[in-house]
Amino acid sequence: MLHAVCPNAPKPETSNPTATPYDQSHKIFSTEADVAEDWAVDATGHWIKTLGTLTVLKQPKSTNSWVCLTCGVEAAVE
Repeated sequence: MLHAVCPNAPKPETSNPTATPYDQSHKIFSTEADVAEDWAVDATGHWIKTLGTLTVLKQPKSTNSWVCLTCGVEAAVE
């Protein structure tokens, strides 16, 4: 299982050794995944609009760039 950690996420002050080590406000990231979509197209195959996602072809990988959406810094993925 992948786990991204933003280097700017401040560690909480706590004496609890089982506490989550990073501030959870830095927990949403931008990265790549490949999906197949259902499109509306014209007679020549040019896209008009997206009708919906059919299936995920490739899940995000640890080797992708993962950018924290809170601060914009690239995260480490474990």
